[in-house]
Amino acid sequence: MLDEFKERIKPTIERIENLLKFASITRSAGSNGKLQNMQIKSVRNIEEALKMSNFGFNSKNPNGSRAVIAKIGNENIVIANEHLTSIIDISTGNSIMYNENGDFVKVENGTITCSATNIVNNCENYTINASSKFTVNTPIGEFSDEVNVLGLLSASNYSGLTGSSMTTNVSLITTQGLEAGTSLKVAGKEVNGHNHNGNVPSF
Repeated sequence: MLDEFKERIKPTIERIENLLKFASITRSAGSNGKLQNMQIKSVRNIEEALKMSNFGFNSKNPNGSRAVIAKIGNENIVIANEHLTSIIDISTGNSIMYNENGDFVKVENGTITCSATNIVNNCENYTINASSKFTVNTPIGEFSDEVNVLGLLSASNYSGLTGSSMTTNVSLITTQGLEAGTSLKVAGKEVNGHNHNGNVPSF
């Protein structure tokens, strides 16, 4: 009697289970102008599913990610997903964006931290407004073209000059042992190919 009852309600149970289920993502494809198509493996079978993302954000899951699937009409829709081995922990009230390689952008306690092997900014104009200080910690800094300093410039422990420090503004420059062939521009005027040996150039 009980077995007969189970068989009779089995289709109903399966329909309920298919409305919302857990699955493993085994393949991700597409997303260039269309929804991502995913292959998912649930307890019962392997199916296709579409991934919905919030506007302005897109990601492609590594294989083996876990997902929550909702059945809407004839479509399986991925409504939540996560790759458990990639999770980076954060404190309560903070947020993070990351990938499976460990690169991340973390927002926490008034600080935004970016971590990656290479960070590239492509833009026409780039502005940094720092009311207190702007610090760069690096063994080498390179500029591909002109550098304009509007204000006081101070330097120490630099190569190409024999002195231990250099200070300059729009009206005064102090150099010690400036190498021949070095080009230096002050107040828009160039000092080029001279060795001033500590003398202040005149304009």
